[in-house]
Amino acid sequence: IIGNNGKVINSDNYIWCADPYSLFYDLIDEGYLDKNLRYMYENPEGYVSNTGYQVAFGIVTEADLKLPEGSIIFPCDGYDVAGETHNFCGMRVYDYDETLFPMGKRVIQCNVLQNAENYAYWFGLKDNKEKYNQEKQRIAEELRLRVEKKFPQLEGKLIVLGTYSPVTFTTWCNAHQGGYMSFNPQKGYKSKYVKSIIKGINNLYLASQWIQTGGGLPIAAASGKFAIDNMKTHR
Repeated sequence: IIGNNGKVINSDNYIWCADPYSLFYDLIDEGYLDKNLRYMYENPEGYVSNTGYQVAFGIVTEADLKLPEGSIIFPCDGYDVAGETHNFCGMRVYDYDETLFPMGKRVIQCNVLQNAENYAYWFGLKDNKEKYNQEKQRIAEELRLRVEKKFPQLEGKLIVLGTYSPVTFTTWCNAHQGGYMSFNPQKGYKSKYVKSIIKGINNLYLASQWIQTGGGLPIAAASGKFAIDNMKTHR
């Protein structure tokens, strides 16, 4: 491996743990693509990669606010995100472990699911940093008002800790179209599994959530074991 800085990294074997799109379309060649992975890339209408706009609020009180546990979705007044109107709000309360979230440091996260078309909207904003940040803050304020309307005990007690759009996942993780989860098969499309072996390159393996539809941390962790098992077999 030769880095951008010219540094050469030599090894007997390599495991690619990041988004595979940049591996096959930017670094090596799409000719090495697993047939199932190629099929999912070429049929985005059947295999949707989840992305989203998210905002995290800090709860600036130690009072017991009697909030619901875990994740909830509730109907609300309409608000616009990336040209689409949403009339529900999804939120998760992070207060389940006082060693992580003591009473004065609890967090609420709101998530608005987005798709490839929405990603194009956010990607078009990113070069105008002021407008991009203004849009993220506008949506955060819309969501804050709706959360406080649903739970009046939170009024005046929420502060914005951070906002992140689909572009954020690309910027920090090089995620294709901002996908933070692997492909989600739609009705009429079967689940797919991608092999960790890359035919034609004997010492390069895949290990990430992208090797299986649904994705997530459990699949990502298991994929590392699969890659190592294949590596041992090929020795």
